[in-house]
Amino acid sequence: MLKSLLSAWLIVLFLGSGAAQPRDKSIFPVEHCIVKYSFSGNTEGYRDLYFSDYGNKMAVFTNFTRSTTFYSITTSSIENVAEFLLNGQYYHFDLENKKGHLIEPPAHMISKYVYTREPKADYRTVLENAGAILTGTKRILDIDCEAWQYYNKEFLIWEGILLRVSSRGLKKNFIMEVTSIDFESNIDESVFSFPENIPLPK
Repeated sequence: MLKSLLSAWLIVLFLGSGAAQPRDKSIFPVEHCIVKYSFSGNTEGYRDLYFSDYGNKMAVFTNFTRSTTFYSITTSSIENVAEFLLNGQYYHFDLENKKGHLIEPPAHMISKYVYTREPKADYRTVLENAGAILTGTKRILDIDCEAWQYYNKEFLIWEGILLRVSSRGLKKNFIMEVTSIDFESNIDESVFSFPENIPLPK
């Protein structure tokens, strides 16, 4: 299961044990953070990540368009979603199709945005066991990140938070890169509210 997650187009931003983190467990070393990303390559759009309570409460908003050309035929796909980690549960809202889902572990949200800690192994062990290789460090926004290579993908990670992923290959030539990271601003609680007019997941 882990290797199939790691081969997905965005494997890394929350991958851990697949179980909900205890409320008293700190996932990240900072209490709250706002991370904003942009996409380039064959993908255009943005992703915004918010977390508080040391990562036990998260909201992720993604909106992008991806164009793929195969034998001179170009097709486009759109992703417009809101995802939440609240009270140990993972929720996924498809804003285009007005549908909400409660996602059972291992949550796909957690496989896409940041590496959370497992009870007995940190994200480095998870990566190494999956076959990823630590190649050194790289700097982005004045932050020194670990650089990990997994086949045709490179991930830059700081304290479990993915700050950049680049992918090369058929239909997957894209970069998602942090444009700003804010440890100071307080996060309005409304950020963690479910979208209106979409049925709550059951």
